[in-house]
Amino acid sequence: MASEEPFKLRSYQDEMLEKSIRRNVIVAMDTGSGKTHIAIARIDTELQNSPSGRLVWFLAPTQQWDAVLFNMNVIVCTPAVLLDALSHGFVRMDRIAMLVFDEGKLVAEQPTHHCTKKHAANMILQTFYHPAKASGTHVPHVLGLTASPVVNWKTGGLDSYDLTSDPYYMELENIANDDAYASRKLRKLLMSRKTYCSEQLKSLLRRAQDLISDIGPSAVEHYIDMCITKFLLNLKHVSQNWMPEMSDLEKTHLGSIFSTIKTNAEQDTSASLQPVFTLLSPKADTLLDMLARHYSDDLIGIIFVEKRTTVALLAELISSHSKTAHLYKVGTFVGTSNSLLRKGNVADIVEPKGQQQTLDDFRSGEKNLIIATSVLEEGIDVSSCQVVICFDLPKNLVSFVQRRGRARKQKSKYIMLVPEDNETAYMDDARKSLEAIELEKVVQDGDRHYRVESTG
Repeated sequence: MASEEPFKLRSYQDEMLEKSIRRNVIVAMDTGSGKTHIAIARIDTELQNSPSGRLVWFLAPTQQWDAVLFNMNVIVCTPAVLLDALSHGFVRMDRIAMLVFDEGKLVAEQPTHHCTKKHAANMILQTFYHPAKASGTHVPHVLGLTASPVVNWKTGGLDSYDLTSDPYYMELENIANDDAYASRKLRKLLMSRKTYCSEQLKSLLRRAQDLISDIGPSAVEHYIDMCITKFLLNLKHVSQNWMPEMSDLEKTHLGSIFSTIKTNAEQDTSASLQPVFTLLSPKADTLLDMLARHYSDDLIGIIFVEKRTTVALLAELISSHSKTAHLYKVGTFVGTSNSLLRKGNVADIVEPKGQQQTLDDFRSGEKNLIIATSVLEEGIDVSSCQVVICFDLPKNLVSFVQRRGRARKQKSKYIMLVPEDNETAYMDDARKSLEAIELEKVVQDGDRHYRVESTG
Protein backbone atom coordinates (compact mmCIF):
# COMPACT_ATOMS: atom_id res chain seq x y z
CA MET A 1 0.00 0.00 0.00
CA ALA A 2 2.82 2.44 0.74
CA SER A 3 3.40 4.85 -2.13
CA GLU A 4 6.71 6.43 -3.11
CA GLU A 5 5.38 9.91 -2.25
CA PRO A 6 2.75 9.42 0.48
CA PHE A 7 0.22 12.22 0.88
CA LYS A 8 0.23 14.18 4.13
CA LEU A 9 -2.93 14.21 6.21
CA ARG A 10 -4.22 17.49 7.57
CA SER A 11 -4.46 17.75 11.33
CA TYR A 12 -8.20 17.10 11.46
CA GLN A 13 -7.75 14.06 9.19
CA ASP A 14 -4.92 12.80 11.37
CA GLU A 15 -7.15 13.17 14.44
CA MET A 16 -9.87 11.09 12.76
CA LEU A 17 -7.25 8.48 11.82
CA GLU A 18 -6.05 8.19 15.43
CA LYS A 19 -9.62 7.74 16.70
CA SER A 20 -10.34 5.06 14.09
CA ILE A 21 -7.25 3.11 15.21
CA ARG A 22 -8.50 3.03 18.80
CA ARG A 23 -12.09 2.01 18.00
CA ASN A 24 -14.65 1.57 15.23
CA VAL A 25 -15.82 5.01 14.09
CA ILE A 26 -17.78 6.84 11.43
CA VAL A 27 -15.95 9.66 9.66
CA ALA A 28 -18.79 12.14 9.05
CA MET A 29 -17.40 14.93 6.88
CA ASP A 30 -18.54 16.99 3.91
CA THR A 31 -17.96 15.71 0.38
CA GLY A 32 -14.50 16.74 -0.83
CA SER A 33 -13.05 17.12 2.67
CA GLY A 34 -10.80 14.07 2.46
CA LYS A 35 -12.69 11.08 3.89
CA THR A 36 -11.09 8.74 1.35
CA HIS A 37 -7.59 9.94 2.33
CA ILE A 38 -8.38 8.99 5.92
CA ALA A 39 -9.58 5.58 4.75
CA ILE A 40 -6.40 4.99 2.70
CA ALA A 41 -4.20 5.94 5.67
CA ARG A 42 -6.27 3.70 7.95
CA ILE A 43 -6.01 0.81 5.49
CA ASP A 44 -2.23 1.25 5.31
CA THR A 45 -1.99 1.17 9.11
CA GLU A 46 -4.18 -1.93 9.34
CA LEU A 47 -2.16 -3.84 6.75
CA GLN A 48 1.09 -3.01 8.52
CA ASN A 49 -0.24 -4.35 11.83
CA SER A 50 -2.19 -7.40 10.57
CA PRO A 51 -0.86 -10.95 10.10
CA SER A 52 0.20 -11.85 6.57
CA GLY A 53 -2.67 -12.91 4.34
CA ARG A 54 -5.36 -10.73 5.95
CA LEU A 55 -7.52 -8.59 3.64
CA VAL A 56 -9.06 -5.14 3.78
CA TRP A 57 -12.46 -4.93 2.11
CA PHE A 58 -13.64 -1.51 0.92
CA LEU A 59 -17.42 -1.42 0.39
CA ALA A 60 -18.73 1.27 -1.96
CA PRO A 61 -22.44 2.17 -2.33
CA THR A 62 -22.51 1.59 -6.11
CA GLN A 63 -20.36 0.22 -8.90
CA GLN A 64 -18.67 3.61 -9.24
CA TRP A 65 -15.56 2.03 -7.76
CA ASP A 66 -14.12 0.51 -10.96
CA ALA A 67 -10.60 -0.17 -9.71
CA VAL A 68 -10.13 -3.49 -7.98
CA LEU A 69 -6.74 -4.07 -6.36
CA PHE A 70 -5.36 -7.46 -7.33
CA ASN A 71 -2.47 -7.60 -4.86
CA MET A 72 -4.76 -9.47 -2.46
CA ASN A 73 -4.36 -6.79 0.20
CA VAL A 74 -7.23 -4.42 -0.60
CA ILE A 75 -10.47 -5.26 -2.39
CA VAL A 76 -12.90 -2.54 -3.55
CA CYS A 77 -16.44 -3.66 -4.37
CA THR A 78 -20.11 -3.21 -3.57
CA PRO A 79 -21.53 -4.83 -0.41
CA ALA A 80 -23.42 -7.35 -2.56
CA VAL A 81 -20.15 -8.71 -3.98
CA LEU A 82 -18.68 -9.32 -0.53
CA LEU A 83 -21.96 -10.83 0.72
CA ASP A 84 -21.90 -13.25 -2.21
CA ALA A 85 -18.26 -14.13 -1.53
CA LEU A 86 -18.97 -14.79 2.15
CA SER A 87 -22.15 -16.74 1.43
CA HIS A 88 -20.41 -19.06 -1.03
CA GLY A 89 -17.34 -19.51 1.13
CA PHE A 90 -14.94 -17.75 -1.24
CA VAL A 91 -13.70 -15.70 1.72
CA ARG A 92 -14.13 -16.06 5.48
CA MET A 93 -14.78 -13.26 7.95
CA ASP A 94 -11.70 -14.21 9.98
CA ARG A 95 -9.48 -13.46 6.96
CA ILE A 96 -10.63 -9.85 6.70
CA ALA A 97 -8.62 -7.32 8.71
CA MET A 98 -10.93 -4.34 8.18
CA LEU A 99 -14.24 -3.42 6.56
CA VAL A 100 -14.61 0.10 5.18
CA PHE A 101 -18.24 1.15 4.58
CA ASP A 102 -18.43 4.10 2.19
CA GLU A 103 -21.81 5.72 2.93
CA GLY A 104 -22.46 2.72 5.17
CA LYS A 105 -24.00 4.89 7.88
CA LEU A 106 -23.21 2.74 10.87
CA VAL A 107 -24.13 4.10 14.27
CA ALA A 108 -22.22 2.45 17.13
CA GLU A 109 -22.09 -0.75 15.08
CA GLN A 110 -25.87 -0.65 14.69
CA PRO A 111 -26.61 -0.28 10.94
CA THR A 112 -29.00 2.34 9.60
CA HIS A 113 -30.01 3.78 6.19
CA HIS A 114 -28.01 1.80 3.59
CA CYS A 115 -27.32 -0.77 6.32
CA THR A 116 -30.97 -1.57 7.02
CA LYS A 117 -33.22 -4.60 6.71
CA LYS A 118 -32.22 -6.73 3.70
CA HIS A 119 -29.51 -4.42 2.34
CA ALA A 120 -26.32 -6.35 1.60
CA ALA A 121 -24.27 -4.25 4.03
CA ASN A 122 -26.63 -5.12 6.85
CA MET A 123 -26.68 -8.79 5.86
CA ILE A 124 -22.88 -8.88 6.06
CA LEU A 125 -23.00 -7.58 9.61
CA GLN A 126 -25.99 -9.57 10.83
CA THR A 127 -25.16 -12.89 9.15
CA PHE A 128 -21.37 -12.97 9.41
CA TYR A 129 -19.86 -10.16 11.51
CA HIS A 130 -22.00 -10.24 14.67
CA PRO A 131 -22.21 -14.07 14.94
CA ALA A 132 -18.43 -14.31 14.57
CA LYS A 133 -17.94 -11.64 17.20
CA ALA A 134 -20.36 -13.35 19.60
CA SER A 135 -18.49 -16.66 19.23
CA GLY A 136 -15.14 -15.06 20.00
CA THR A 137 -13.80 -15.51 16.47
CA HIS A 138 -11.65 -12.78 14.92
CA VAL A 139 -13.73 -10.01 13.36
CA PRO A 140 -12.45 -7.12 11.24
CA HIS A 141 -12.24 -3.52 12.38
CA VAL A 142 -15.01 -1.37 10.97
CA LEU A 143 -14.68 2.13 9.49
CA GLY A 144 -17.72 4.02 8.19
CA LEU A 145 -17.49 7.04 5.85
CA THR A 146 -20.42 9.40 5.36
CA ALA A 147 -21.14 13.01 4.46
CA SER A 148 -24.59 12.88 6.05
CA PRO A 149 -24.88 10.65 9.13
CA VAL A 150 -28.37 9.20 9.45
CA VAL A 151 -29.77 8.24 12.80
CA ASN A 152 -32.72 6.15 13.90
CA TRP A 153 -35.22 8.98 14.25
CA LYS A 154 -34.89 9.87 10.57
CA THR A 155 -35.31 6.37 9.23
CA GLY A 156 -38.21 6.07 11.67
CA GLY A 157 -40.23 8.59 9.64
CA LEU A 158 -39.57 12.04 11.06
CA ASP A 159 -38.40 13.30 7.67
CA SER A 160 -41.57 12.20 5.84
CA TYR A 161 -45.17 13.14 6.52
CA ASP A 162 -48.47 11.79 5.22
CA LEU A 163 -50.58 14.91 4.77
CA THR A 164 -53.77 12.90 4.20
CA SER A 165 -53.59 11.59 7.77
CA ASP A 166 -53.42 15.11 9.26
CA PRO A 167 -56.51 16.01 11.36
CA TYR A 168 -56.82 19.43 9.70
CA TYR A 169 -56.69 17.89 6.21
CA MET A 170 -59.26 15.25 7.15
CA GLU A 171 -61.57 17.90 8.61
CA LEU A 172 -61.47 19.96 5.41
CA GLU A 173 -61.87 16.92 3.18
CA ASN A 174 -64.99 15.81 5.02
CA ILE A 175 -66.82 19.07 4.33
CA ALA A 176 -65.18 20.26 1.09
CA ASN A 177 -67.95 18.89 -1.15
CA ASP A 178 -70.60 20.93 0.65
CA ASP A 179 -68.60 24.01 1.61
CA ALA A 180 -66.96 26.18 -1.08
CA TYR A 181 -64.78 27.97 1.50
CA ALA A 182 -63.50 24.66 2.89
CA SER A 183 -62.86 23.46 -0.65
CA ARG A 184 -60.67 26.49 -1.38
CA LYS A 185 -58.77 26.00 1.88
CA LEU A 186 -58.24 22.34 1.02
CA ARG A 187 -56.77 23.23 -2.40
CA LYS A 188 -54.51 25.81 -0.75
CA LEU A 189 -53.41 23.23 1.83
CA LEU A 190 -52.53 20.72 -0.89
CA MET A 191 -50.29 23.36 -2.49
CA SER A 192 -48.54 24.52 0.70
CA ARG A 193 -48.59 21.19 2.57
CA LYS A 194 -48.38 23.19 5.78
CA THR A 195 -50.38 22.23 8.85
CA TYR A 196 -49.71 22.77 12.52
CA CYS A 197 -48.54 19.15 12.88
CA SER A 198 -46.30 19.19 9.81
CA GLU A 199 -44.65 22.44 10.89
CA GLN A 200 -43.98 20.98 14.34
CA LEU A 201 -42.19 18.03 12.75
CA LYS A 202 -40.21 20.28 10.39
CA SER A 203 -39.09 22.45 13.30
CA LEU A 204 -37.88 19.40 15.21
CA LEU A 205 -36.05 18.09 12.14
CA ARG A 206 -34.32 21.45 11.52
CA ARG A 207 -33.08 21.61 15.10
CA ALA A 208 -31.84 18.03 14.85
CA GLN A 209 -29.94 18.68 11.62
CA ASP A 210 -28.21 21.68 13.21
CA LEU A 211 -27.08 19.50 16.09
CA ILE A 212 -25.41 16.97 13.78
CA SER A 213 -22.71 19.44 12.73
CA ASP A 214 -22.57 21.21 16.11
CA ILE A 215 -22.32 18.25 18.47
CA GLY A 216 -22.70 15.02 16.51
CA PRO A 217 -25.11 12.16 15.74
CA SER A 218 -25.27 10.95 19.35
CA ALA A 219 -26.57 14.33 20.49
CA VAL A 220 -29.28 14.20 17.82
CA GLU A 221 -30.43 10.77 18.94
CA HIS A 222 -30.67 11.98 22.51
CA TYR A 223 -32.35 15.27 21.63
CA ILE A 224 -35.04 13.67 19.47
CA ASP A 225 -35.69 10.99 22.04
CA MET A 226 -35.99 13.56 24.84
CA CYS A 227 -38.47 15.64 22.82
CA ILE A 228 -40.54 12.60 21.93
CA THR A 229 -40.46 11.18 25.45
CA LYS A 230 -41.59 14.42 27.09
CA PHE A 231 -44.30 14.98 24.48
CA LEU A 232 -45.72 11.50 25.09
CA LEU A 233 -45.60 12.01 28.86
CA ASN A 234 -47.46 15.31 28.53
CA LEU A 235 -49.99 13.62 26.26
CA LYS A 236 -50.85 11.21 29.07
CA HIS A 237 -51.23 14.05 31.61
CA VAL A 238 -53.12 16.62 29.56
CA SER A 239 -52.96 20.16 30.90
CA GLN A 240 -54.88 23.16 29.58
CA ASN A 241 -51.64 25.17 29.53
CA TRP A 242 -49.71 22.62 27.50
CA MET A 243 -49.50 23.67 23.84
CA PRO A 244 -52.98 25.27 23.78
CA GLU A 245 -52.69 26.05 20.06
CA MET A 246 -53.06 22.36 19.25
CA SER A 247 -56.38 20.54 19.26
CA ASP A 248 -56.67 17.24 21.10
CA LEU A 249 -56.85 15.47 17.73
CA GLU A 250 -53.60 17.10 16.60
CA LYS A 251 -51.84 16.19 19.83
CA THR A 252 -53.01 12.60 19.50
CA HIS A 253 -51.91 12.51 15.87
CA LEU A 254 -48.38 13.72 16.71
CA GLY A 255 -48.32 11.30 19.62
CA SER A 256 -49.03 8.42 17.24
CA ILE A 257 -46.18 9.48 14.92
CA PHE A 258 -43.76 9.83 17.82
CA SER A 259 -44.76 6.46 19.28
CA THR A 260 -43.99 4.80 15.94
CA ILE A 261 -40.59 6.49 15.73
CA LYS A 262 -39.80 5.48 19.28
CA THR A 263 -40.80 1.87 18.64
CA ASN A 264 -38.74 1.73 15.44
CA ALA A 265 -35.72 3.08 17.29
CA GLU A 266 -36.21 0.43 20.00
CA GLN A 267 -35.83 2.99 22.75
CA ASP A 268 -37.72 3.42 25.97
CA THR A 269 -38.22 6.28 28.44
CA SER A 270 -35.58 5.12 30.93
CA ALA A 271 -32.90 4.86 28.23
CA SER A 272 -33.65 8.30 26.84
CA LEU A 273 -32.95 9.95 30.17
CA GLN A 274 -29.40 8.54 30.20
CA PRO A 275 -27.46 10.21 27.37
CA VAL A 276 -24.65 8.23 25.77
CA PHE A 277 -22.48 10.49 23.62
CA THR A 278 -20.38 8.09 21.56
CA LEU A 279 -20.38 9.80 18.15
CA LEU A 280 -19.31 13.43 18.45
CA SER A 281 -18.44 16.12 15.94
CA PRO A 282 -14.80 17.30 15.77
CA LYS A 283 -16.02 20.62 17.16
CA ALA A 284 -17.56 19.01 20.26
CA ASP A 285 -14.52 16.78 20.75
CA THR A 286 -12.25 19.83 20.63
CA LEU A 287 -14.39 21.59 23.24
CA LEU A 288 -14.18 18.65 25.63
CA ASP A 289 -10.39 18.43 25.25
CA MET A 290 -10.09 22.17 25.80
CA LEU A 291 -12.20 22.11 28.96
CA ALA A 292 -10.18 19.24 30.38
CA ARG A 293 -6.89 20.97 29.54
CA HIS A 294 -7.78 24.36 31.03
CA TYR A 295 -9.45 23.09 34.20
CA SER A 296 -8.25 24.26 37.60
CA ASP A 297 -9.83 24.07 41.05
CA ASP A 298 -10.79 27.75 41.02
CA LEU A 299 -11.85 27.94 37.37
CA ILE A 300 -14.94 29.96 36.47
CA GLY A 301 -15.99 29.84 32.83
CA ILE A 302 -18.64 30.70 30.23
CA ILE A 303 -19.31 29.00 26.90
CA PHE A 304 -21.24 31.11 24.38
CA VAL A 305 -23.37 29.38 21.75
CA GLU A 306 -25.83 30.66 19.17
CA LYS A 307 -28.81 28.30 19.51
CA ARG A 308 -30.90 27.59 22.59
CA THR A 309 -31.10 23.86 21.86
CA THR A 310 -27.30 23.63 21.62
CA VAL A 311 -27.11 25.09 25.12
CA ALA A 312 -29.18 22.22 26.54
CA LEU A 313 -27.34 19.46 24.69
CA LEU A 314 -23.85 20.80 25.44
CA ALA A 315 -24.77 20.96 29.12
CA GLU A 316 -25.75 17.28 29.05
CA LEU A 317 -22.62 16.36 27.10
CA ILE A 318 -20.20 18.12 29.47
CA SER A 319 -22.04 16.84 32.55
CA SER A 320 -21.97 13.21 31.41
CA HIS A 321 -18.78 12.77 29.34
CA SER A 322 -15.87 11.01 31.03
CA LYS A 323 -13.46 13.83 30.12
CA THR A 324 -15.41 16.55 31.94
CA ALA A 325 -18.17 15.10 34.15
CA HIS A 326 -15.95 15.02 37.26
CA LEU A 327 -14.59 18.52 36.66
CA TYR A 328 -17.54 20.79 35.94
CA LYS A 329 -20.84 21.69 37.57
CA VAL A 330 -22.72 23.06 34.59
CA GLY A 331 -25.51 25.62 34.42
CA THR A 332 -27.42 27.02 31.45
CA PHE A 333 -28.78 30.45 30.58
CA VAL A 334 -30.77 31.34 27.46
CA GLY A 335 -32.98 34.23 28.53
CA THR A 336 -36.68 34.37 27.73
CA SER A 337 -37.93 34.07 24.17
CA ASN A 338 -41.12 36.01 23.44
CA SER A 339 -41.95 33.55 20.67
CA LEU A 340 -41.87 30.71 23.15
CA LEU A 341 -44.33 32.53 25.40
CA ARG A 342 -46.73 33.02 22.51
CA LYS A 343 -46.53 29.61 20.87
CA GLY A 344 -45.71 26.08 21.90
CA ASN A 345 -43.17 24.05 19.95
CA VAL A 346 -42.29 20.38 20.21
CA ALA A 347 -38.64 21.22 19.51
CA ASP A 348 -38.47 23.51 22.58
CA ILE A 349 -39.51 20.89 25.11
CA VAL A 350 -35.99 20.10 26.35
CA GLU A 351 -34.74 23.66 26.69
CA PRO A 352 -33.24 24.79 30.00
CA LYS A 353 -35.32 25.93 32.95
CA GLY A 354 -34.59 27.52 36.36
CA GLN A 355 -32.25 30.16 35.02
CA GLN A 356 -32.31 32.56 37.96
CA GLN A 357 -31.17 29.70 40.18
CA THR A 358 -28.37 29.03 37.69
CA LEU A 359 -27.10 32.62 38.05
CA ASP A 360 -27.31 32.41 41.83
CA ASP A 361 -25.37 29.13 41.85
CA PHE A 362 -22.75 30.59 39.50
CA ARG A 363 -22.24 33.66 41.69
CA SER A 364 -21.97 31.54 44.84
CA GLY A 365 -19.58 29.03 43.29
CA GLU A 366 -22.01 26.10 43.31
CA LYS A 367 -21.54 25.96 39.54
CA ASN A 368 -18.25 26.71 37.80
CA LEU A 369 -19.38 26.70 34.17
CA ILE A 370 -22.31 28.38 32.39
CA ILE A 371 -23.36 27.64 28.82
CA ALA A 372 -25.27 30.62 27.47
CA THR A 373 -26.62 32.38 24.42
CA SER A 374 -25.80 36.00 23.61
CA VAL A 375 -28.21 37.25 26.32
CA LEU A 376 -25.39 36.81 28.85
CA GLU A 377 -22.98 39.04 26.92
CA GLU A 378 -24.02 42.16 28.81
CA GLY A 379 -26.47 43.62 31.29
CA ILE A 380 -26.44 40.71 33.76
CA ASP A 381 -24.05 40.69 36.71
CA VAL A 382 -21.98 37.49 36.72
CA SER A 383 -18.63 36.55 38.19
CA SER A 384 -15.41 37.41 36.38
CA CYS A 385 -14.15 34.39 34.43
CA GLN A 386 -10.79 32.79 33.79
CA VAL A 387 -12.04 31.15 30.58
CA VAL A 388 -14.56 32.37 28.01
CA ILE A 389 -15.12 30.06 25.03
CA CYS A 390 -17.04 30.97 21.88
CA PHE A 391 -18.40 27.63 20.69
CA ASP A 392 -20.09 29.68 17.97
CA LEU A 393 -18.32 32.76 16.65
CA PRO A 394 -19.54 36.24 17.67
CA LYS A 395 -21.93 37.75 15.15
CA ASN A 396 -20.22 41.15 15.14
CA LEU A 397 -17.50 43.24 16.76
CA VAL A 398 -19.74 44.47 19.59
CA SER A 399 -20.54 40.87 20.50
CA PHE A 400 -16.83 40.05 20.36
CA VAL A 401 -15.95 42.86 22.79
CA GLN A 402 -18.83 42.07 25.17
CA ARG A 403 -17.91 38.40 25.38
CA ARG A 404 -14.25 39.21 25.84
CA GLY A 405 -15.22 41.57 28.64
CA ARG A 406 -16.51 38.59 30.64
CA ALA A 407 -12.92 37.28 30.90
CA ARG A 408 -11.80 39.80 33.50
CA LYS A 409 -9.75 37.59 35.81
CA GLN A 410 -5.98 37.93 35.75
CA LYS A 411 -4.41 35.66 33.09
CA SER A 412 -7.85 34.87 31.73
CA LYS A 413 -8.31 33.24 28.32
CA TYR A 414 -10.73 34.16 25.53
CA ILE A 415 -11.06 31.29 23.04
CA MET A 416 -12.93 31.05 19.74
CA LEU A 417 -13.52 27.75 17.93
CA VAL A 418 -12.84 28.32 14.23
CA PRO A 419 -12.77 25.63 11.49
CA GLU A 420 -9.14 24.63 11.12
CA ASP A 421 -9.13 24.53 7.34
CA ASN A 422 -10.88 27.88 6.91
CA GLU A 423 -8.05 30.36 6.39
CA THR A 424 -10.43 33.19 5.53
CA ALA A 425 -12.18 32.83 8.86
CA TYR A 426 -8.85 32.90 10.67
CA MET A 427 -7.77 36.08 8.95
CA ASP A 428 -11.12 37.74 9.47
CA ASP A 429 -11.16 36.90 13.17
CA ALA A 430 -7.60 38.14 13.56
CA ARG A 431 -8.66 41.48 12.10
CA LYS A 432 -11.68 41.66 14.38
CA SER A 433 -9.51 40.84 17.37
CA LEU A 434 -7.15 43.73 16.63
CA GLU A 435 -10.04 46.14 16.14
CA ALA A 436 -11.64 44.96 19.39
CA ILE A 437 -8.43 45.40 21.36
CA GLU A 438 -8.03 48.96 20.08
CA LEU A 439 -11.66 49.71 20.92
CA GLU A 440 -11.22 48.38 24.45
CA LYS A 441 -8.11 50.51 24.99
CA VAL A 442 -10.04 53.64 24.12
CA VAL A 443 -12.88 52.74 26.49
CA GLN A 444 -10.64 51.61 29.38
CA ASP A 445 -8.14 54.50 29.23
CA GLY A 446 -10.92 57.00 29.75
CA ASP A 447 -8.76 59.73 28.24
CA ARG A 448 -11.50 61.40 26.25
CA HIS A 449 -12.04 65.05 27.26
CA TYR A 450 -14.90 67.26 26.30
CA ARG A 451 -14.63 71.06 26.67
CA VAL A 452 -17.81 73.04 27.12
CA GLU A 453 -17.59 76.77 26.57
CA SER A 454 -18.73 78.98 29.44
CA THR A 455 -22.40 79.85 29.36
CA GLY A 456 -22.27 82.81 31.66
